[in-house]
Amino acid sequence: MPEMSGLEAVSQISEKDVNVKALFLSMYDSDEYVYRVLKSGGMGLINKNVLEGELAYAIEQVFNGRKYFGSKWTKEMLDNIYNEFDSIKTIDELNFDDITFREEQILELLSKGFGSREMAESLNLSKKTVDFYRSSLMKKLNLNTSTELLRTAIKYFEKKK
Repeated sequence: MPEMSGLEAVSQISEKDVNVKALFLSMYDSDEYVYRVLKSGGMGLINKNVLEGELAYAIEQVFNGRKYFGSKWTKEMLDNIYNEFDSIKTIDELNFDDITFREEQILELLSKGFGSREMAESLNLSKKTVDFYRSSLMKKLNLNTSTELLRTAIKYFEKKK
């Protein structure tokens, strides 16, 4: 989408209509991306490698007001992911003064759902170098997990808008 991502679009639509029922079809299906879909107001996510018949089933589930993220995701797992990501430190508690330009690029790509390999390709770096920057960011921001780093990246760029 040229103007905004699907996540941003659903987020804006959800602000105007709380009854919106959005189902995402994506190549991403990590915990982080599931959280971002939930946070945007999405009711479901299925991988582009969907099994025959699963798309129709997913549409039916979402249409009937139920969340659907594939057979591997239980309601409890979705709740845990949402709570885990939402409990991470707020942006105002963190100091971004020592962040380099390259580290900010890494944060931005992370906030868009890129993995280390995709970041490396996008920035013409090795995966090992990207992982070094991610580790450096975690130390500078006093974060303990990759989940905290991802959530921080998302919040950082939400705040910059």
